[in-house]
Amino acid sequence: MSTDEERDIKDNKAENLCRWAAARAGVIVVAPGIGTMALVANEIYMIMRIGKVYGLNITRSAAMGFLASLGATFAGQTLATLVPFPPMQIAVGVSVTYAVGKAAQAWIVAGMPSDLESIRDVFQQARKKAKAQWKNFTSHPDKEVPLGDETAELKLITSGEEMREKQGDTASKQDKGRERLERIAKIKEEVTRRISLLPLGNEIVGPALEYIFNDPQVKQVMDAIQNPRPLRIVFVGRTGAGKSSLINALAGKYLAEVSDAIPGQQQAEKHSIYDGDRILFEVVDTRGIADASANAAEELEQAMQGFRPDIMFLASPIDDRAYVDEDIRNIYNIRNKYFDGAIPIVVMLTKADKMSPYQEPISSERKQDNIKAARDRVAGIAQSVGLRPLDILPVSSYVDWSEDRLEMVYDGRYNIENLQQLIVENVALDAALQLAFEGRMQYAVRLVAERFVHACSAMAGTVGVNPLPFADITVLTGLQVVMVTTVAYLGGRDLDEEGVKEFISGLGLHIPVALGLRELARVLAPIFGSVISGSVAAGGTYAIGVSAIAYYIDGKPRSALSSIFNSAKEWAANNIKKER
Repeated sequence: MSTDEERDIKDNKAENLCRWAAARAGVIVVAPGIGTMALVANEIYMIMRIGKVYGLNITRSAAMGFLASLGATFAGQTLATLVPFPPMQIAVGVSVTYAVGKAAQAWIVAGMPSDLESIRDVFQQARKKAKAQWKNFTSHPDKEVPLGDETAELKLITSGEEMREKQGDTASKQDKGRERLERIAKIKEEVTRRISLLPLGNEIVGPALEYIFNDPQVKQVMDAIQNPRPLRIVFVGRTGAGKSSLINALAGKYLAEVSDAIPGQQQAEKHSIYDGDRILFEVVDTRGIADASANAAEELEQAMQGFRPDIMFLASPIDDRAYVDEDIRNIYNIRNKYFDGAIPIVVMLTKADKMSPYQEPISSERKQDNIKAARDRVAGIAQSVGLRPLDILPVSSYVDWSEDRLEMVYDGRYNIENLQQLIVENVALDAALQLAFEGRMQYAVRLVAERFVHACSAMAGTVGVNPLPFADITVLTGLQVVMVTTVAYLGGRDLDEEGVKEFISGLGLHIPVALGLRELARVLAPIFGSVISGSVAAGGTYAIGVSAIAYYIDGKPRSALSSIFNSAKEWAANNIKKER
């Protein structure tokens, strides 16, 4: 067979794939509950299979990059399939998918050039052709047969603006966390300022402030915020185990210094990993010891001197059976020798995305079965040597970075949030807060908010004992407004009067009813009325505060506030007299 004949056969196969995918797109866009991402998944599998026709292994990441490179026309047309008008949806879905396939075919045949100007012209011409004949394209006999797993979760955004928005959501979590830290750091000044606006005497305000800010837990939080420190890690794992990418994945950004500090390391040393002028991590990389030279033990001894780590990581590729048992013994021996067996350990099975079957997404059933089998095997090895890690965690830290390393072009991370949670739950507060992990942020914010609500409830009870009916309603209401706005402030919102009204409306008529009961108690029980009134005021304020925490910090919907208020008020009625 001549070269031209072979080329014609390949071109025909590619054409058939384009038409098959286009017909499949016509089915996808009108199927309920599937969505645009399934359409994109169909296009990605089409590109990968066209690559195989021409003898190339196009990765999913490369296919995604190609789609992104097609630009705004592709993005806009793809998003147009969201318009709930079936004839338009089908026409657009079919034409765009066919055009993507023909553009990918031209790109592959041309040697996958970085300049896609001519390829975009192919895309436009093919789209016009398919749009004019879209009904013919929908008649492919295999249109009901998927090209691949269209339900796979694809972390792909189909327009530049959405990509930036997605990237901003991912990369700015720590930045938002640091903003919340700054708010907590200023909370004493904020609370003092806001309460001083109320007509309360120092005999009430002074003890309340002391109650809040002299609490050992609150003081610990405040000290951790004012004196954060890097997370200290001992890394065990051989060269190529993915330690540097794990650091980047944890940080949510590319840390240039990592590439100089960890990969290919030839001796056990301490390293400081910077984010700008801040040190995020202090790392001792043991190099796996077995990779080391004859003086490895001496180097490790020197590196460990004075190093007080928070946690130990073993990084072992999930498909590497040759050394994992030795690496587990190494980390067990290092922990016992240098840290008396007390430091927490996480065993990470890295590169989980490369587990077989390689071509399937990490969420596929077959790949998950193989990942579980690998995890169970490692768990058995750990048990045999007496190692009890916090977890044996399959992870992927694969990220495609932009050329300037500032943005994620593709985020293929897997189980990294679970790794962050393990760190949050098992390391010192000052190290976790430096990283601004969400779990520790929530802990710090909630702790201060709860303490503040208790203090405001106590002040409300004191105000409520005032024997003059209705004289203190303004003060009590003002105190509750201060409490709500301060809780919202801790949650990241600055409330004005409208914001307070929005929250109050979620509670219905509970606040006026609570105030009315307090005044009624004074009339019906003149001897003990003030005490009853104080309890009602304290309980109502506590219930409002709990509701504010649920709404502004925990993110509960307004529709749930009435039930939360009632439960908190019931608890207060049963417990406030005891606590007084």
